[in-house]
Amino acid sequence: MRGGSLVSLFQSAIRCSAAGAQRFEHLAVTIAREDTEYIDYGAWKGSGSMTLLIDHGSDGTTDQTVTLDNQTGHVYLPYVRRSS
Repeated sequence: MRGGSLVSLFQSAIRCSAAGAQRFEHLAVTIAREDTEYIDYGAWKGSGSMTLLIDHGSDGTTDQTVTLDNQTGHVYLPYVRRSS
């Protein structure tokens, strides 16, 4: 990271298709405030990692490529029972 203030971002994506819904989550991506990030969503196959492209200084040129691991955890919904 270069100088300047940093911002931490949460990445999340859901892809719905005939095969079902696939989820992607990455808990913390830290970039400089003056940078721009691009997620290569189109290249994501619905599982595994996703590519993050970083444009330092937001000048229109990709300067860094980072592979983000899919950190999706299991979500357990509460069991609610109605009395009849």
